[in-house]
Amino acid sequence: MKNALTFTLCLVMIVFLSACGHQHDWQEATCSSPKVCTECGVTEGEALPHTWKDATCEEPRTCSICGIEQGEPNGHDWQEATCQHPEQCAVCSSTRNSILGDHTCNSWMEIVDPTCTSEGYKKGTCVNCGQEFTVILEMVAHNFGEWETVKETSCIESGEKKQTCIDCGYEITEEVPIIEHNLGEWAISKNAVYNENGVKEQKCTSCYNVINTEEFSFADTIKEKVEFKGYTDGLVATDAQIIYSNSWGYINAQAIIEITNNNDSSVRIGKANVDIVDNDSVMIDTVDEYSLYFVPAIIEAGQKGYILAEIFKPTDELDISNGIDVKAFLTVEETKESRSQWEFTDVNTKGYDPSTVGHVRNAGNITYIYFDVYCLYRDVTGRVIGFTKAQSNNEIAPDETVSFGTNNYYTGLINGSNIVDVECVGIGYF
Repeated sequence: MKNALTFTLCLVMIVFLSACGHQHDWQEATCSSPKVCTECGVTEGEALPHTWKDATCEEPRTCSICGIEQGEPNGHDWQEATCQHPEQCAVCSSTRNSILGDHTCNSWMEIVDPTCTSEGYKKGTCVNCGQEFTVILEMVAHNFGEWETVKETSCIESGEKKQTCIDCGYEITEEVPIIEHNLGEWAISKNAVYNENGVKEQKCTSCYNVINTEEFSFADTIKEKVEFKGYTDGLVATDAQIIYSNSWGYINAQAIIEITNNNDSSVRIGKANVDIVDNDSVMIDTVDEYSLYFVPAIIEAGQKGYILAEIFKPTDELDISNGIDVKAFLTVEETKESRSQWEFTDVNTKGYDPSTVGHVRNAGNITYIYFDVYCLYRDVTGRVIGFTKAQSNNEIAPDETVSFGTNNYYTGLINGSNIVDVECVGIGYF
């Protein structure tokens, strides 16, 4: 019993002394070495077998784990170059050198010509590489004839034309742009009246549509009917009406002209004539200022003034069988002093009766032997539609105020129902 215990202790000590006395840190086995402890170097088991990757045209047999090589590469299996491909390995498809060049054929085996609807082709054998090949021939262009009109174009609608291929019947169409209007003469669609523009229009003689419109003032219509003579620089007839009527055996020729004075000084209308002419502009009669009622107005610099004139002539003195027209001629003088310095108060128009009463003060510095008062009547648009006249033979001194009343023997263009305002002007004589 004692001997057995001693043997056991000795065996344990031998095992203990033979161990490295720590826990192993194993590195996995590879193709070249077994499993090994990184601390003490002790190994365990056998090295792993190689994992071989087959040889290729350019690389020998190789272990995919450790990279060791064995034997030689297989080498390329080169195929001959052609006109379309360089030399190529039958195993790995690698290429080298260049192609022989384009196919060349001296005698084509089959030829199909192209048309405007389909491609053609030709087949042959290459004299360089012996390969059969096909060349595609592109379609040819259509053989179009002359343009034909499908739909006529006009000034309001585009047209259409077409071309047809003579060989296959294919058609193409194109739009024909709208043509320009064939403009006729200008025609008045709305007549201008005093203080209100008219409208003229231009129609196309093909489609009869109105293409252009323009407004024009009444002054534009009387440019040939108003003529300034004398000191005329800066005077502009901005609006006017010149009319005539044949009633109760008389010619009633009337003119109301609005004038703008752009001069630096005042001007005076010293004389106003009205000429009566036929429609062929042949003079019938001329009436001077002694037979007219008119305002020989002084128009201040930068201001507007009205020139008013009217003449009554018996028709038995005039031949109006061909129609008549009226023209106004105004003689203008420069003046250095104003003769229209008047102040009006308490002016009243009696209802529909154009007779007007009021008071007038001589605001100038001149004593006048007598004076005239003209009352200008306006409608709702502000235009002058007529006037009346009052005359006094009484002397009027500076700063003196007198009463006046129109005598209603002259009514001009007045229509009592339209009068909404009255404006008075005065002319003194000395």
